[in-house]
Amino acid sequence: MSKILECENSNKSFPNLEKLVEAVLSLPHSNAEAERIFSFVVDVKNKKRNKLGNDTLSVICVTRSFFQADNINCVNFEINSRHLELHNSTNLYIRCTTLLSPFSYRWL
Repeated sequence: MSKILECENSNKSFPNLEKLVEAVLSLPHSNAEAERIFSFVVDVKNKKRNKLGNDTLSVICVTRSFFQADNINCVNFEINSRHLELHNSTNLYIRCTTLLSPFSYRWL
């Protein structure tokens, strides 16, 4: 299609038509990608996990999508030393001063 838009000289006879063709060719052929994303969100955010924030939900969906694309699952996922370094009480818990006492911790 790009050869159709190319001219032998640099003068463009139909610049608006070229913009229209580029816009039409940039449209998705189907809504499969949107349906796939919606399916991820429905699987993650269900009745038991209905209070997930947008950031958490986004991270879970991106991670799940990445793992599926690379065919990674709980059986073949390899843990390295960096994972273990990040898995400590400083990163897992935060102090909650608004709802709980100063000595209480809650899950992230």
